Amino acid sequence: MMPEFYIFYLESLKAQRKIDARFKKSSTPKINNCAVSLYQKKGKRASGNYKDPPVHNGPVPSTVRLACAICYFAGSSPYNLGCVYSISYRSVLESVWNIVEAINMMPEFYIFYLESLKAQRKIDARFKKSSTPKINNCAGAIDGKLIWTTKPSLADAKSRIIDQKKYLCGRKHKFGLNCQAVSDSWGRFVDVSIIYGGSTADCLVFEGSDLYKWLIKGLMKQDLGKQPFVLFGDNAYLNSSFMATPYPNVSNNPGTKTKDDYIFYHSQL
Repeated sequence: MMPEFYIFYLESLKAQRKIDARFKKSSTPKINNCAVSLYQKKGKRASGNYKDPPVHNGPVPSTVRLACAICYFAGSSPYNLGCVYSISYRSVLESVWNIVEAINMMPEFYIFYLESLKAQRKIDARFKKSSTPKINNCAGAIDGKLIWTTKPSLADAKSRIIDQKKYLCGRKHKFGLNCQAVSDSWGRFVDVSIIYGGSTADCLVFEGSDLYKWLIKGLMKQDLGKQPFVLFGDNAYLNSSFMATPYPNVSNNPGTKTKDDYIFYHSQL
């Protein structure tokens, strides 16, 4: 430690005059006692008497809310959107949910499985084209996906009369919602249900959906001389008259090669 290299504020009047003269020379207008002025401003802010002036932007326009939602789902950061549109982080997220709720309230945007024979034939024809053995009764592929969310607050959980843990998927160690979706061969959704938390098994979510109720009542149609149309799902579901699932525990077994082949072609769909 060498004292000659210490850096400290000089207490001599000459040194302070020299510093002030340089600040005065570079300022417009010419300010005297620069060090004193800075200290007084700092002290006033630190004392708690200083308050930022209020800024009232008024309500967020609907066009801005729509723009925030489109950019957010395209991958933009809420912080960047807040700077672009001069709104708060919270207002960005509120805008996104306002647009989502508005879309969900419009019947023309509802996604539900079509019950017409013509629509089911069209879905089956596309699956048949992509199937090597030309399976001709697949009218949709169903699966579940965990939609990740943050851990719900106690207030949110109580408002839905369920516990926070009902949103936790133990297998993936993530909070979220179980989304059940049916798609065609192009991966387009033809039915969607998101009503259960992440802890609920795919089979139970499916049996609690409106689609299951319609299937029980005979939603799937049948062409003359052919098998009824069915959905193709994995072993998370139960095999039934409207659901085709793989055979369990048949791999690497010469006695069940036919069933193993079926599993392979089943996975193609």
